[in-house]
Amino acid sequence: MAEYIDLGEIRAAAYAQAGAGSVIYVHASKKDPEPVMALAGPLDSAVVWMEGAVWERDLTPWPAERAFRRGEDYTGGAGEYLQKLSDNMRKVEQALGINPVVRALVGYSLGGLFSLYCSYLTDAYPVIGSISGSMWYDGFREYAASHTCRAKYVYISLGRGESHNKNPRFSTVAESTGAVKEALEKNGVKTRFEWTGGDHRRMVHERIAAGLRAMDSAVKALHLNINRSGGT
Repeated sequence: MAEYIDLGEIRAAAYAQAGAGSVIYVHASKKDPEPVMALAGPLDSAVVWMEGAVWERDLTPWPAERAFRRGEDYTGGAGEYLQKLSDNMRKVEQALGINPVVRALVGYSLGGLFSLYCSYLTDAYPVIGSISGSMWYDGFREYAASHTCRAKYVYISLGRGESHNKNPRFSTVAESTGAVKEALEKNGVKTRFEWTGGDHRRMVHERIAAGLRAMDSAVKALHLNINRSGGT
């Protein structure tokens, strides 16, 4: 069961074992994390679901027009939210009594876009995950091609049906994801890409659970390398 930590505007739902040496921070909408964690099975890393971010504001890299007629425009507050996340991260880890050697950041949809964008702004999260990430976002593939990713490992997954969308922007997600993956590899970042079943609204729990398992393995490997090299 989750331990809930109140952080003011946002709340953390944490799944952690005492003394965990790594932690994965997750942004994956308002979905109940319990079914996902059950599907993921035992993980060595602590997993902390961050709840309460305003997606159109906090998880977007720069302003862009809304994707839905009745939706909100995207306002591009990811940089500011990243600082808030960094501040809250310390509070979460203190509450859990952990001092992780490796931190990872993963998200679903706009949360995946946010995670990947953060890897260009900071090296605080050497393991990054984008699950059904919004790589269709205006200008992001060009940004990825012209900037340096600071992560060591990036996990990307996409449902096979996600491009079959009447929205012309969403329909480019597979092509744009491929372009971002190519940019990461040219940048020397170890990148793992997986096609999965379903589309953006089907098999979501399964896709996130698979992503958490892959992230946990990557984090564990990096943690071992750091220990062997004597780093901290």
